[in-house]
Amino acid sequence: MNKDVTELLFNTLSEGAGIQNLIDTAREQIFLNPIMVTNSSFRIVGLSTDTIFDDIVWNEAVNLHGFSKEVIEQFRHDTESDKLFQEHKVFLYSSGLGEKIPRILAPLKTENRTLGYLIIFSVNHPLENRDIENAEILAKALNILMQGPITVADINLDLMDYTLKLLLSELPVESSQIQALTNCDFFMTFSLSLPEKRKEREYLYYLRDQIIQDSSKIHSFPYEENLFVLINYKEEKELDQFFVRLKKLLKEYQIHAGSSNSFEDLTQLKYYFEQAVKVRSFGEKLHPEKKFYSFTEYYVYFFISRIPLELSHTLLCQDYLTLVEYDHVHSLQLVDTITAYFYHSMNINDVSKELHVHRNTISYRLNLIKEKLLIDYTDIRKLRNIVLSHEVKKWNGRLPS
Repeated sequence: MNKDVTELLFNTLSEGAGIQNLIDTAREQIFLNPIMVTNSSFRIVGLSTDTIFDDIVWNEAVNLHGFSKEVIEQFRHDTESDKLFQEHKVFLYSSGLGEKIPRILAPLKTENRTLGYLIIFSVNHPLENRDIENAEILAKALNILMQGPITVADINLDLMDYTLKLLLSELPVESSQIQALTNCDFFMTFSLSLPEKRKEREYLYYLRDQIIQDSSKIHSFPYEENLFVLINYKEEKELDQFFVRLKKLLKEYQIHAGSSNSFEDLTQLKYYFEQAVKVRSFGEKLHPEKKFYSFTEYYVYFFISRIPLELSHTLLCQDYLTLVEYDHVHSLQLVDTITAYFYHSMNINDVSKELHVHRNTISYRLNLIKEKLLIDYTDIRKLRNIVLSHEVKKWNGRLPS
């Protein structure tokens, strides 16, 4: 039987069949059950359309041409999904979303890349072991078709990604290609860490789609152990809205992101992306508990990291050393207070929120610094030197070698 199935499917391929033709052939002559194929972003590539039945996955595929976040997250947190995403098995799924209507799930993949997923629903008759075996054969046939661009939209996206990859590699790019990527005045690029868990990495293209959200101004793809992101924007409020969405996703997937400085010349993309990678590296070493690291917060470490360790102590100003000594004896967090005071533009209310103490406590500490320790924190040059000394000390304290 398996030999006959293999011959049928690959004869269909040899006749120039597309994905939909292959699905229809498999449904009519092999499984006699509804079939669905998605890409790696969980968008529908093809499905049989001659069967109507009540199932949330099927209904969303028909109506949305994809799945809602709720459905995707429900399956993501189902331990049965490990078989698909981590073990890459073809199996009968009969719990969770498949409890009422069992279904065969099969990964579509090459040796090093996930292409999509095959789903066969047990509607017209129960699925058996031979159906699982046949699903493995169908998956191999689909793999051949899934390796190329499927839609015009996919082709356009690939061309834009290709242009950006050329820029990242400093290879020649036509000005017209750059112009096609430039809708607004400014760019900012981001380096996102890849999820550590193998299962979570299977959601990488889904994560990318959530970042892009069908925007022509945002581009993203995996690149050299990063998830590369580029946004083209006109006003700061666009950037702020993007930050809100990005930070939510970083928390959800437990990954980190570093941002570059804003820039206007896309031919400089390689250097700004390297900047974003470096910012993320600084942030992960200094503040691993945080998820997002902006260039404006970490740019000082581009300079500090170049200072030889044996010379770093010579850069610590006397006012800073006085505060450190007083903190050591009295445990008053004067250094943290003065640093937060600087970074919050001398706003005591914001400092009290960051340090989780009453604003009167902040005022008391600042008064102590000025009156008892005779350090004039209102002198911006002194304040800057104290903060820079603290950053140097913090850097060397986290990175002893």
